[in-house]
Amino acid sequence: MTSIADSHTPIETLRLVGIVAVAKARLSWTDLSIKPFLGGIFISLGAGFDITIAGGSPRLRASNPGMATLVSALTFPIGFVLIMLTNTELCTSNMFNMPYAAMRRRISVYDMLRNLIVSYVFNFAGCLFYAGCLFY
Repeated sequence: MTSIADSHTPIETLRLVGIVAVAKARLSWTDLSIKPFLGGIFISLGAGFDITIAGGSPRLRASNPGMATLVSALTFPIGFVLIMLTNTELCTSNMFNMPYAAMRRRISVYDMLRNLIVSYVFNFAGCLFYAGCLFY
């Protein structure tokens, strides 16, 4: 019997999360540093675009705050779209995937901590790099 919704069951979703976490745990140091760095740049790009659009239109916000909020809501996710399209890393997704796989004993605690710490540091470094490029 086929389902009306084209989606995974919760159990299938967790199985896929475990598979993704194992693949992320096996990333080389090069991939583990470049992907989060680019992810930090992309999320900063989306946030910067959102701030530019939302903050750069005070008359729109004064005359039609709903439209300004809609435009803001449509511009911020650009960073997430770029992250998904380029297969880069964002630390917040790893904060769900990696502990789940470690609790299920699919990866070691060392692999989980390595991924979380390195992705956090390089996400932050990517954000700082983007901010530095804008400032100078």
